[in-house]
Amino acid sequence: MIRSFNTSLLRNPIFRKRSVEAKLLYFLLHNNADMHFTGLLRASVELMAVDMGVSVKSASAALGELADPKVRLVHVDLERDLVWLPEMVRMLGT
Repeated sequence: MIRSFNTSLLRNPIFRKRSVEAKLLYFLLHNNADMHFTGLLRASVELMAVDMGVSVKSASAALGELADPKVRLVHVDLERDLVWLPEMVRMLGT
């Protein structure tokens, strides 16, 4: 699937203040081949750690950073291994 990336996010202070691991995870999630065009993906933290090449602890910290209520770059349901990137839905209207 061809998808675009809203590069204005890169200039957003909320994104810029994230750690290198959190930014990497965001890009990996956004570009995941299994990501639905609405931004919904089923993936475990263990799988994210493998994709990132880091420990599960590091991947979990990066995911927590992105899902922080003050940040909300992603929404997570760890019980169901679901991740949602709301930015992808906003891009549907463009």
